[in-house]
Amino acid sequence: MRVAVILSTYNGEKYLRQQLDSILGQEGVDPELFIRDDGSRDATVSVLREYEESCKNVHVNAGENIGFRQSFIREMLAHEGFDFYAFSDQDDFWEKDKLKAACDVITQKCRTDVPAVYYSNLNISDEELNICRRTQLEKRKHTLPSVIMRRSIAGCTMVLNRTMWERIKEKEITDQALRRGHDSFIISLCYALGGCVLCDERAFIRYRQHRDNTSGGINGPAERIRKEWNALTRKKGQEAEMANAILEGWNAQIDDRNAAILRTVASSKKMRSRFKLFFSKEYCTGDLKLTALGKAKALLGLL
Repeated sequence: MRVAVILSTYNGEKYLRQQLDSILGQEGVDPELFIRDDGSRDATVSVLREYEESCKNVHVNAGENIGFRQSFIREMLAHEGFDFYAFSDQDDFWEKDKLKAACDVITQKCRTDVPAVYYSNLNISDEELNICRRTQLEKRKHTLPSVIMRRSIAGCTMVLNRTMWERIKEKEITDQALRRGHDSFIISLCYALGGCVLCDERAFIRYRQHRDNTSGGINGPAERIRKEWNALTRKKGQEAEMANAILEGWNAQIDDRNAAILRTVASSKKMRSRFKLFFSKEYCTGDLKLTALGKAKALLGLL
């Protein structure tokens, strides 16, 4: 199985070697590592060039800073013909069977002509990769309305099949579509297209938490409050923009039910849509706190 692993780096020299080694040490698959550096100012690019020179399956594209969302999407779409595509953060550590496990699940549970996206739980780790806890994403509801309300997914665990890559490639992906994240966009698009979304209760990644995380990585109550506040103010409208982008780009491939869900989210500035999001049992996450937060955001027009 040929797997294109997409890594976007930014000032990540501190932990980068461990992650690169864990990717290149994957067993049971044939990984090709495509790395786009997003304008690093430290020694990240020098580290990457060392690996590129010594490993035939490592390819480095040093670019300007465009943000990690577009960096991931553009690099992924630049490489066609692979069986699977996987995303990687720059500072984690992959167990040696991470990619094979994901590819096996997709192969066993989804037809090759159906868009498919896989993601899994994480082992949350400290800076030294000591495991602190494990996520329990399998306990959430797994539907389009649920993922819109909760967004508790792990993009660094995601693997998609070639058919999903082809669907993404069909249209230009705007910054507005990616405001919630490249991973959120891909999951939502897969659901909207009637694709196969798979959540694995197992964990194959040590998700390193430290103060320099580019995305994710909430450290302590103060940081959690700050990020939640940003989500509730500066990022309002991101779900509506993403829903609009999916409807405009792939409307002909979306069935009536999913189109109606996306239209409700896209029009969430209107009170009628807000009430529908708030009162409908369809827009629930499987977790009381996440549902309460999502519905409060919906009612206040902050999705």
